[in-house]
Amino acid sequence: MKSIKPGSELLRFDPARDARRRKCVAIRSIAAAALAAFILWASCVRQTPTAVLAAEPSGAAAVAEAIERLPVVGSVLLTGAHPDDENNALLAYLARGLHLRTAYLSATRGDGGQNLLGNEQYEALGMLRTEELLAARRLDGAEQFFAQAYDFGFSKSAEETFQKWGHDSVLGDYVRVIRRFRPDVVISRFSGTPADGHGHHQASGILTPEAFHAAADPARFADQIVAGLRPWQAAQLLIQAGGFGGGGGSPAAGTFTITLGGFNPLYGESLGDLGMEARSQHRSQGQGSGSRPSYTANFRLVESVPAASGGTPSDLFEGMDLTLNRFTTLAGGAPAVAQRVQGIQKAVDEARNALSPLHPERALPALGRGAALLLELRGALQQAQVSQASKEEALFL
Repeated sequence: MKSIKPGSELLRFDPARDARRRKCVAIRSIAAAALAAFILWASCVRQTPTAVLAAEPSGAAAVAEAIERLPVVGSVLLTGAHPDDENNALLAYLARGLHLRTAYLSATRGDGGQNLLGNEQYEALGMLRTEELLAARRLDGAEQFFAQAYDFGFSKSAEETFQKWGHDSVLGDYVRVIRRFRPDVVISRFSGTPADGHGHHQASGILTPEAFHAAADPARFADQIVAGLRPWQAAQLLIQAGGFGGGGGSPAAGTFTITLGGFNPLYGESLGDLGMEARSQHRSQGQGSGSRPSYTANFRLVESVPAASGGTPSDLFEGMDLTLNRFTTLAGGAPAVAQRVQGIQKAVDEARNALSPLHPERALPALGRGAALLLELRGALQQAQVSQASKEEALFL
């Protein structure tokens, strides 16, 4: 063994010194870990709430939005082929502005799209894009449904798409969603023609009007009826043209244009801007924009039940009652129902007027009265002398 030269005593093994050294190393490691944890915590504090949660109202604002939803009775379903096919400004306008039950149905989960964020492809990308879609819904306020079609990448035609998807299989998914959600209005994002480009887009545009009719026919997809769903006939079918986040462009003949809401004090921004924030959640596809387009959308009425009197409508809900009075109509004007509907509306108005940002509890008495009347309304509807179909619809609502 080599001898240690004079002056190199520090190389000799000293148990006490080694213990002190290891203790110092441990202390430095703990300190470094604590510093890293503090930096991470501090960065999280600066970043919360995240962009996904930033538009969600809280406290008194959340109560205010909930109260605004109470007297609205109506629903809309928008259909498309992929995550990011939806018009987010439109969804925000319907769900946050008009306070309607609003949902988006995507035929696929986007498994065959591109990925600007990482290496995930196919099923893994479908999982990523599913979460992006749900993040968008938390902002624009709509619900989310999926069919079970697989996104196999770009398709040149609807015929090729149906060969791989199976026409009846996906149609059954569309019908199931309509029967479950029961929309008053169905809006197709695509026309079902080569003008849609992507074969998946064309297929979705073809399936939507087919499902509009099939959902109302108890003989179609009867297994769903056996499982507990009921036939449902939506009142209107429309096609929405124009941009995905707003900016409807010039309206074509036979179409009408709506403005997708203005400034909303509950969110501190316009509903169109809120919709664009929702659209920016499709990050793997590079969606979203810093520009502020004109938030309008163009629509063409395809069909209405009962048939429209003619002419181009000027509103998505022309001729529909979206108020609590709908219960009275479904009950055939039953006095017991009408009385409670009036009482519920009065309670909503009182709660709205009583609500204060500093004292939200002041709305509680009116809300309590309204809740009690709502329970009584269910009983009154069950006793109404109307068809079982009208009664069942009222109870669902």
